[in-house]
Amino acid sequence: MPAPPPSDNETRTTTGRGRPGAPTDNQPFLVVAAVCLAATLFAAFVSAPAAVPDRTTPVLATLAFDDAGQLAWNGLSAGMTRREAERVVGSPLEPVPVQVERCGETGAAARVAGRTAVLSFAGPGAEAPLRAVSVAGRAASGAAVEARFPSMEQVVAGPRPIYRTAADELLVVEPGAGIDFGEVCLD
Repeated sequence: MPAPPPSDNETRTTTGRGRPGAPTDNQPFLVVAAVCLAATLFAAFVSAPAAVPDRTTPVLATLAFDDAGQLAWNGLSAGMTRREAERVVGSPLEPVPVQVERCGETGAAARVAGRTAVLSFAGPGAEAPLRAVSVAGRAASGAAVEARFPSMEQVVAGPRPIYRTAADELLVVEPGAGIDFGEVCLD
């Protein structure tokens, strides 16, 4: 004989679980849990960061001209302040000695899009302008630079080609090592 339905005074329990028609008290919990899970998944999907190139993408592929006509790599471009660069990177910049290629300017290291970048600033302060950016990674050949940026003028040919932009910035291609761009010191 089936169990009689509970009266208004009785509390539903889960002791009858497994029997057809047995009342349970976990249905509201399951509905709330499903709604929370759906909301969490939706929030994660909506707030997911934009796709960034992985380490196998050539550095040159993520280099572009910004609105001011200057070279920019993942939001970093010469002329921005240290404070602006830290906002782009999303963390404070670590100081590093930059003296050989950068003529003694103040340097900072950053991890951006899975790569190491060395940023050379005109001085140590938060408002010091960014002079040049060096990005480690696979660099393309001079032919690839000319194909991607036909407006650039090649100023030095050879295994380490150097190009000049209309904004008078330099782009140095370091085969197998990366690129340097901005007010690159060649001394």
